[in-house]
Amino acid sequence: MRPIIPANSDRYTHSTHLALTPGTRLGPYEVTAQIGAGGMGEVYRAKDTKLNRDVAINSAARGVRTGRR
Repeated sequence: MRPIIPANSDRYTHSTHLALTPGTRLGPYEVTAQIGAGGMGEVYRAKDTKLNRDVAINSAARGVRTGRR
């Protein structure tokens, strides 16, 4: 099992995107596969280990607006 990536990790701030590999954990989510990629970022399938269901995680590329103000 891969470690949980802390929010202040260099993987967030010094790369153009957050490269996730199967087994990477983000809180209760465990990445199982990459399901898409493009100019806006990448999308991953993950398992919510608390609710035991599949979810999608979107990793926006650096410089892409996320809708937050």
